[in-house]
Amino acid sequence: MSHVYSPIGSGAYVGAYTMPDDGDPRNAAAFNVPMEGMAEDIKRVKGSLDGGQINMAVARHYPFLLTSNSGNWSRVYNILTGDVYWSQATHATLQYIEAPLDLPDGFELSELQVWIDPRTGRAGLPAIKPAFFLVQQNNQTGNSANLGASTDPSATLAAYETHHSITISFSPVHVVGRSQWSYSVVFTGESGANAQNGTELYSVKATGTAKKVF
Repeated sequence: MSHVYSPIGSGAYVGAYTMPDDGDPRNAAAFNVPMEGMAEDIKRVKGSLDGGQINMAVARHYPFLLTSNSGNWSRVYNILTGDVYWSQATHATLQYIEAPLDLPDGFELSELQVWIDPRTGRAGLPAIKPAFFLVQQNNQTGNSANLGASTDPSATLAAYETHHSITISFSPVHVVGRSQWSYSVVFTGESGANAQNGTELYSVKATGTAKKVF
């Protein structure tokens, strides 16, 4: 009698399906086991597309873009080394550069990282060290709020004048709501006493858990 093949219900990816070969018993179990495993994997793929059923660790990088208030940043393409980055041309206060985050709806954001590489030769740490913020903006009203912020943690000049990252951690995680909100990272460079031009700024890394493929 025919019957419906149902997922095995393990919640885990099966991936390999062992079918009977020549000389193997030709009974129902020989076919049911691999077919039920295949049904489980199909269910997981559908869940990944629909969302809400699959937890998938994701780390994704986003570039910074020039805005009307970031005139002191310039894009650098180093032909000799192949490096591409933003350079802080002048260390003016309240000048920023922005990176829009195209995170999917329902994404559970746990961490943001920004990488910088300041020039060497300062007399000491800059009075105002680089910092960045996660900004959430209402798509309908334009109202915005800072969801997190972090200032360069370097405690010594030697630590500061090397390639390093600045991190914002979210605990509990922030659940992205794209139907109502847009998200971006806003970065401000060094300024004040001991500040120098030429700090190199790279991309933003967003780490978290996706509920569906994106």
